[in-house]
Amino acid sequence: MRIKVPDKVKRRMKRELEKYSDVLRMAIKKNINESDTSNIVNDMLGDIFGYDKFFDITTEYKIRKHYVDYGVKINDQVKMLIEVKAVGVPLSEQHIFQAVSYAANEGIEWVALTNAHTWQLYHVKFTRPIDKTLVYSVNVLDKTMSESDIIKLLYLISKESLVDNVLDRYWAEESLSSPEIIAGVLFTSEIIDRIRQELKQLTGYLMTPRELKTKLKAEIIREDLVPEISPAKAAETAERPAQAKKRKAA
Repeated sequence: MRIKVPDKVKRRMKRELEKYSDVLRMAIKKNINESDTSNIVNDMLGDIFGYDKFFDITTEYKIRKHYVDYGVKINDQVKMLIEVKAVGVPLSEQHIFQAVSYAANEGIEWVALTNAHTWQLYHVKFTRPIDKTLVYSVNVLDKTMSESDIIKLLYLISKESLVDNVLDRYWAEESLSSPEIIAGVLFTSEIIDRIRQELKQLTGYLMTPRELKTKLKAEIIREDLVPEISPAKAAETAERPAQAKKRKAA
């Protein structure tokens, strides 16, 4: 999906990113702690991402006796959780584990992890066991990446994006074109039978479904994509964004 950032949002993000670049470089130089980093993130959520810090952002968001640094609300519903680490801490998936678990229990699809200069967005999968997918990781100070591309990725978690469901649409399109989904569709009985018939017309030999699946797994499709995929799971994954929105609307 091509990400189109509204001009007004683009101008705001460009202006504020330039301002915060100096702040972030100084914060890194001073190696400020997690609490001070969180203060910067709070201001960034308002200035860069367009949220009302008084009404759209809940600090220390409580979920069943546990706390996540920020809960981001749209129309009084929490749409995204944010975990903050100190500016000098390299981000890793271990930092997001608890927040993902809390998000899944609350039916929240999106979790962001940040140390103020690097922002990572995860999509939460409501499966057993709970799983997640890294959607993107972007460093706002990265000089090897164009400012335009940085803004496009940050826009996905802006207030304007969440209000207009841009992020949900982006993920729906991205997930439907993922290798896992395509592999799952290829292994449905209907597609396997169609391929068998096409191959019979070409070669005169009709493979058994098992023979064809074995050949696909061994020579054509990456092995790591196949074992976890079933037709039911492929359909479930494809429908998940829509199902999640229905659950929240209910």
